[in-house]
Amino acid sequence: MGNLVRQQLLNYSDVRFAAYQIPHPLDHRLFVRIQTADESSTPMSALARSLDDLSDEFSHIEAMFEVV
Repeated sequence: MGNLVRQQLLNYSDVRFAAYQIPHPLDHRLFVRIQTADESSTPMSALARSLDDLSDEFSHIEAMFEVV
């Protein structure tokens, strides 16, 4: 999941850096680090946008499977 979010964030021109870390395999936490290019786009807004875009992509994939 972390790699999906990281890759989606790196697709945006206003995101300079995006990475994730899983502290321990048995610890179900994911740390995401985001750096944006300017103050007009905050890391939280970039994360929210990436999650919305990923949700749309998954909905589209689900619809494609239902058609077949």
